[in-house]
Amino acid sequence: LAVEPVLAKRLRTNAWVIRGGGRPFYASVVAAAGGVRFNSEVMSPASKSAASEEAEFHIALEDADPHVHNWAADEVLLIDNARVLHARPPVADDEVGDRKLERILCVASGRLGR
Repeated sequence: LAVEPVLAKRLRTNAWVIRGGGRPFYASVVAAAGGVRFNSEVMSPASKSAASEEAEFHIALEDADPHVHNWAADEVLLIDNARVLHARPPVADDEVGDRKLERILCVASGRLGR
């Protein structure tokens, strides 16, 4: 996702309130390392300036090319919950098929990936 540097800086320095599980907390849309964390279902701007940036960010999202992955058997998706927000719509029992979800706690010393 390409975001102009001025907007990226404002998205990094302003806060959004994240609700949807446990206690609400504040976070920015763009992390210091440059990663984007945004889910309009659970994030709302914490200030008027963040609200105007959200509108600009939505325009950038509309112009972005989505990543499409063609899944193959035995592939694995690993999500670091500490670094991303993720969501998906509910899946009906008859749509699950052979999908298996497994929760694994990974602990690492140091700061991996940074």
